[in-house]
Amino acid sequence: MTSAMDATYEEAAAVLGLTCDPATGAVLGIDTGMMMLELGAPLLRNGWTGTLLFCDGISLVADTSAPAAARVAVHRPELANLLSGRRAILQVWKKDELSGPAQHFVAWRDGVVIDTVEDGFAIYALEGIRVMLALVLEPCRLN
Repeated sequence: MTSAMDATYEEAAAVLGLTCDPATGAVLGIDTGMMMLELGAPLLRNGWTGTLLFCDGISLVADTSAPAAARVAVHRPELANLLSGRRAILQVWKKDELSGPAQHFVAWRDGVVIDTVEDGFAIYALEGIRVMLALVLEPCRLN
């Protein structure tokens, strides 16, 4: 989320109603991460709106050739077009054999996938990532 929003950990934690340990910088009050569906209200309260996309990395129905799956799932080539020029938080599956981050949230910004790793950031191409969900972010005006 921090990479997608170009925010510090402290700023992102504040958006979610959390704080960071001043000594370590670790987010306090959350042990196992968050689900994508939990991000909408905190983001909107803080000037961001998000559009949730179900991507072809998720199985929505048993038969993926069914009309429902074709109607709602965004496939990788279309996802690249929809994300062009935008920021997003991507929920991704396991690492592909040759490249890609493990299952967790990564950022989409400036045309690349950004994964936070221990010593900084890792950059990936969207083509090597199996995306389950995408939350496309747009700044919005608060009333």
